[in-house]
Amino acid sequence: MKAIQGTSQFNPKILNDLIQQTAEKLDIAQDEVTRHEIELQNKQNHITTIQSQYHSMVSWADMFENADIETKKMIVGYLIECVRVGRGYEIDIRFNVGYEHFVQSELMKGDDVFA
Repeated sequence: MKAIQGTSQFNPKILNDLIQQTAEKLDIAQDEVTRHEIELQNKQNHITTIQSQYHSMVSWADMFENADIETKKMIVGYLIECVRVGRGYEIDIRFNVGYEHFVQSELMKGDDVFA
């Protein structure tokens, strides 16, 4: 109030500049909060996908353990995309499920998403 009346030590231009700088810093901080919220949502979506894959693998494993041979063949056919045997009997197995990505994500994160 004193700045408006002209009795303050502070110049109104200096106060306006400080207000503008603070407003700019606030905008930057709000943008950063928004970016972090989006990043958090993406990670939560990723965790949900991993949990779904994990529970799917566990249910397939339980089913596989108690299944007859024909059902086991069907389960393996679903889980494995292809098997390639190269020179020197080098074997390349490609899975339909993202198991490798799943395991790497869990090792890096260290979180317990198996609950």
